[in-house]
Amino acid sequence: MQVLNELRLNDNRMLLKDHIVRSPILPKTSHELERDVVVQGECVVEGAVFARNLEVQQGPLRVKGCVYTQLELHVNTDATGTVVFEKAVGSSNAVVALAPRARTHFLADVSAKQVKLSNAYVAANIFADEIVLDNCVVIGGVFATRNLELSDCVVGTFNSPVVRSSKTVYLLFPSAFSVEKISYLPGSELFSLTLADLGALMRGVPEAENTGKIRMNIEQDEVKTVLSADGIQQILRSYSVVGKVLATGLVDYDRLQNQFLISCASMGNQLLRTYDLGVGSDGKPVELTAERIADFFFDILLGKISVSTISGDFDLASIVNGLTPTLATPTVPSAGAEVSEPTEPVPSPLVEVAETIEPPPPIAPVALDVELAEQEKPGTEEGPEVPLGGEPVQRETQVQPDEATKVFCRHCGAEVEDCAAFCGNCGKSL
Repeated sequence: MQVLNELRLNDNRMLLKDHIVRSPILPKTSHELERDVVVQGECVVEGAVFARNLEVQQGPLRVKGCVYTQLELHVNTDATGTVVFEKAVGSSNAVVALAPRARTHFLADVSAKQVKLSNAYVAANIFADEIVLDNCVVIGGVFATRNLELSDCVVGTFNSPVVRSSKTVYLLFPSAFSVEKISYLPGSELFSLTLADLGALMRGVPEAENTGKIRMNIEQDEVKTVLSADGIQQILRSYSVVGKVLATGLVDYDRLQNQFLISCASMGNQLLRTYDLGVGSDGKPVELTAERIADFFFDILLGKISVSTISGDFDLASIVNGLTPTLATPTVPSAGAEVSEPTEPVPSPLVEVAETIEPPPPIAPVALDVELAEQEKPGTEEGPEVPLGGEPVQRETQVQPDEATKVFCRHCGAEVEDCAAFCGNCGKSL
């Protein structure tokens, strides 16, 4: 390819084919603000690009600097090859890449009024008024201020007033948002890959147990929230599996390597080195390059890599039992086992707390004093006292059997139940 160290063109249309451009394509005079850049073949631009229109007729193309267009960045539908934009891409009007045979890679944010992509990979976020994605992978978020259309896509999350969905949509993060209810065609599916073992799938090894994609029900998983500020209210609908993720994700989430994979994908060329996930099934390290990550997610989208499905349902009782510490149960030694010397019993925390509490002052036996006073009263000569309308009451001098079997605390003297280990009044052991 021909190397261009400096560009000196007098017309308003720059044609690039089989060129390596060392310098940035930036206007130096007001006349060059209206210049169009057309890529007709294999090219590499090492600097930034500013143009009224940037048209890619044929690939491959790699732009290592930022790109900004006044009107449109357009990739022709009949273009072939790979088109890579390593840094941020912006446009005052539109970014359009609908070539089915040319895969477009955006390794940083994309911002424009209108974004229409097909067969594209975006390692960061998309910001626009209107967004249309077909057969695309977006690692970050898709944020539209007006409407969003998704068809056969893998996205991190999305947020838009109006969302239209068709075919299959995968979410890398637990939640997505919209203002109006999502409108979807019959047969459309929405999955969450939050609990999928992406690291194992990329390495080509079996997935971990209890991992996989979660099918989301658009009608049932919708949560409506009313936001109010300065007297203005807005309804926000969230579609989330965060409750299922928190409940079923009590296992070690780091072992899935999902966060590491997504972080390396979103950082792109900002990383100073190339990381890997470990050794794959072929015995070679799986390096996390932009092209390899894009191929991996497109294989999931096209069904070449099958992700197992989990229901995401959980039993609250099992979670409570799993989180509640259980007391150790003593083991019964076998007949032939040697009996070890008895050790001092470990005091229970309840006993220690009970011993630190001072016992309340003893209660005076008022009822007993009354009975003694009545016994000390002198009887009348006529005989024993007889209550009105009743028969004479015979005083029993013998001790009842029940009173003989009563047990009293040796610390405070209160009555306790038979075979009790602790006193209910002072809390000390008997």
